[in-house]
Amino acid sequence: VGTPNPLPLEDIQHAYLHFLLDPLPLKYAQQVEAKRDVLKVAAEAPRLPADYQTDFVAYVDECLIRAVQLRLKKLPPEQMEAALKEADDSGFVLVRPLIDQLKVFEKAGPAMEYYFPDLIAGIDVAALQKRFEHYTFASPQATPASEHGLDLGANTAATAETPEQLLQDGQRAIALRQPAQAKAAFNKVLATNPKS
Repeated sequence: VGTPNPLPLEDIQHAYLHFLLDPLPLKYAQQVEAKRDVLKVAAEAPRLPADYQTDFVAYVDECLIRAVQLRLKKLPPEQMEAALKEADDSGFVLVRPLIDQLKVFEKAGPAMEYYFPDLIAGIDVAALQKRFEHYTFASPQATPASEHGLDLGANTAATAETPEQLLQDGQRAIALRQPAQAKAAFNKVLATNPKS
């Protein structure tokens, strides 16, 4: 009997960022919802997971986490552009503007909890709509470089029960103060990987 493969470090980082950042879009839901027209653009992407096509707060949260992971990775410009193109192709169209806002945040230095409203306010919905007016999103058959946030591929319905997705669901449930749902998600992860 072999031991199960441990979760990749990037998946753990992604789940931890959910734990840290999930409360912010919920806390500032009114400011987030003011940018909801972004979803009209993003929902056109065939690879955007169905959950994000209707839950704008979760969509903003996921884009923010993907943007943070890209900033942490400190990619050279050409790799960063490729990752941002992959995000755009997959419907995560807020990753690019959030990266720009994170650069400002890194110079300003306040805690993210205090900067988050400014981060959201800095999203120019009209410019984003214009940029994607004639954009061709990747087809659903196109395989993203990765199903993980760093390479910015979209999760599909088939991967909805992956350990990463279950960890994200558990972290989101914690942020929403739903301990029963969090416990259920974490127990599923442990059932598939008891030594996790």
